[in-house]
Amino acid sequence: MVKLLIDKKQDISDQLTSCGISWKLNPPSAPHFGGIFESGIKCTKYYLKRVIGSQVLTFEELTTVLTKVEAMLNSRPICQLSSDLGEVDVLTAGHFIIGRPLVALPEPSVEDMNPRTRWQLLQRLSQSFWRIWQNDYLYTLQQKVKWFKDDHKHPNIGQLVSIIEPNLPPNEWRLGRVVQIHPGKDNIIRVVTLKTKRGLLTRPVVKACPLPLD
Repeated sequence: MVKLLIDKKQDISDQLTSCGISWKLNPPSAPHFGGIFESGIKCTKYYLKRVIGSQVLTFEELTTVLTKVEAMLNSRPICQLSSDLGEVDVLTAGHFIIGRPLVALPEPSVEDMNPRTRWQLLQRLSQSFWRIWQNDYLYTLQQKVKWFKDDHKHPNIGQLVSIIEPNLPPNEWRLGRVVQIHPGKDNIIRVVTLKTKRGLLTRPVVKACPLPLD
């Protein structure tokens, strides 16, 4: 593959130039230049250390866990694909990789079990990572937008949000579109009605997280 890329270097360069694509590389030993994606890498390392702990994994086992973690990170919603009120589909990093959302085969929860096999151990590690990382990630999104403290940051009718739900399986995100808002006596919105693929839900606004690019 490397030899093929080297042989086709000029062709690739010409094609990128014709498409108006240019590379902007970060300097060596300067991870802070990476901004958002370097922050994501830092968080991933932090949660992996928390989950794996003192466990000793083989190369193949670590690769298996990292592959599952990669799918989790690339499954997170970025922005809505359509402004149609009847649609709740979102753009994810998986769309850029394989052209569609990343999905995972359903598997039984083994997080609270004492693993009897190495495979169960790997399942427990990946499921623990998902639970911790997803909760903290959604909490971070919620903290970035204080809807209840800023009149200009309240949820809007038609806005697509991620819904905080406990015990969701890996790679699954509960999404809903705001169809009704419920202001309190002080005119502050604390409750919203959301339309999901499974019907209507009423949730406190602190359980509805705006998408990163909204």
